[in-house]
Amino acid sequence: IGNSVQREFTHLTSDKAASDETRGLYDVLQKISGEQRFLFGHQNDNYLGQYFMDKDGSKHVSDVYNGTGSYPAVFGFDFTDIIVKQRNFTEHVKFAYSQGGVIEFDWLPAYTGPPRL
Repeated sequence: IGNSVQREFTHLTSDKAASDETRGLYDVLQKISGEQRFLFGHQNDNYLGQYFMDKDGSKHVSDVYNGTGSYPAVFGFDFTDIIVKQRNFTEHVKFAYSQGGVIEFDWLPAYTGPPRL
C-alpha cells in the first residue's frame, strides 16, 4: 500500500500510529479468522531447504513451493542467524514481501547454561 492510496480499514489496531501495511495485515487476519482455513508458515523457507541453500536470495526456491506449488503465507527468520552466524536475509525478505507473505522475525538466543534434562 503506497502513501498515495487511501484505504478504509474495518478493524482498529491498538497502535494509532500503525502503518497502512500493519493495519491492512490486521484487517486480513481478522477477516480470515472466522473462515475455515489457516495460514501456513515455514522458518527460513527461501534460505535453506532439503536440497538447497540460497545464501544471496537470488534463487527463489522453497521446499513448501516444491511440495505444494505455493509459497507459505508466513516466512520466518531468526535474528540469531543474523547476529551470530552473519547471515543476510535482505533479499529473502524482499522476495517474501513480493509474494504477499507475512514476514516474522524471532530471536532465539543461544543457551549457555548447564545441560538441560
